[in-house]
Amino acid sequence: MTRPTTQAISPFFIVSNVDQTIAFYRDKLGFETRFKQPDRNPFFAIVGATERRSSSSPIKTRRRCRTPSVIPP
Repeated sequence: MTRPTTQAISPFFIVSNVDQTIAFYRDKLGFETRFKQPDRNPFFAIVGATERRSSSSPIKTRRRCRTPSVIPP
């Protein structure tokens, strides 16, 4: 049986300030702004990053992965 693979994910976050969130993802994580509406005081935005590295070996572990949140305060 072939295991399913994830090609991409698109999480959706509700934030209190879209401009600050865009700045965080752009400046700290290297994302690009792909869509923002309206241009001034936006209420919706799409940010993204191209895949920069890949791994061809599967990770086999049962331990939980603990990573810090990437949602800005």
